[in-house]
Amino acid sequence: MAETKQSLATKNVVEVIGKFIENNLKVEKDYVNGSLTVKYGDMADQVVEVSVYVAAKKGENKDEPNQKYDKMKDIHSTLTTVAQATEENPTSIVRISGREPFTPQIELNEYASNGEVISNPQVSLGFGNIKIVDIKPEDFKATYEMVVFLTANPKMIEDRLKVDAVYINYKGEIKPLSFFVEDEDLIEGIEGCEKGQTIEIWGDVKIANVVETKEKKSGFGGKAKTDTTITTTRELIITGGNPIDDTDKRAINADDVKKGFVEREAFLEELKKDKADNKKKDGGTFAGNVSKSASKKTSDIPF
Repeated sequence: MAETKQSLATKNVVEVIGKFIENNLKVEKDYVNGSLTVKYGDMADQVVEVSVYVAAKKGENKDEPNQKYDKMKDIHSTLTTVAQATEENPTSIVRISGREPFTPQIELNEYASNGEVISNPQVSLGFGNIKIVDIKPEDFKATYEMVVFLTANPKMIEDRLKVDAVYINYKGEIKPLSFFVEDEDLIEGIEGCEKGQTIEIWGDVKIANVVETKEKKSGFGGKAKTDTTITTTRELIITGGNPIDDTDKRAINADDVKKGFVEREAFLEELKKDKADNKKKDGGTFAGNVSKSASKKTSDIPF
């Protein structure tokens, strides 16, 4: 009997409850793809965008119907945004959640641009579920729970504490993230953590395009001018946490992280190479060659 490889994936759970404000889902024959945006508070940045990809078929040979595909098509046609709402058809309140390990998660959206790799955190539905619910506004939220490995000592950036860390996804890949602490008492507690330490954290998710509209009155009278600004926020705020002892089974092994960073260097170089190759096919140019030894580079390991 073949030995089952133990998963290195770390805890990574997201739950979102709030008003449905934007539908960017696209229904195709083979999949549903796109995103949903939910507002979970009164502040302009209390918004979260959830990326969605659900295939029509599943199984090893991709020939088994996926029930979630049909459910997602129903969700797409049933949900009502704030802009679409009427007295008879009010705004949909949605809950995006799951049961471990089949939950929405924090992921990295990574792509190459101008020879650099851009990495942005995003919330992915993954194997989670979307349901229309009847929940009061005081219970709205967009929260995460994660176990992470610190790659640097936490440091103050103006009036907030920045925490640089990595998590391990279901493929066993190392993925870096930055978190922020705003509560003064919590800053005092987390500021004493050190690189190489595993910690459990939880907090709020702020990942979306934030739209703010302001009216500017005319000094001469008449109609007011409406100014609309759109800013992108991609922040993970820590609101609580616990240290994890090295003997705890949830503790992340430093050797696994070092190995993961070496593999990540190869992944990033391949990402840039693929982008360059695509540019060549499109008639573009690419300055410089990717070094074959780059996948063995270890100098960028941050601990």
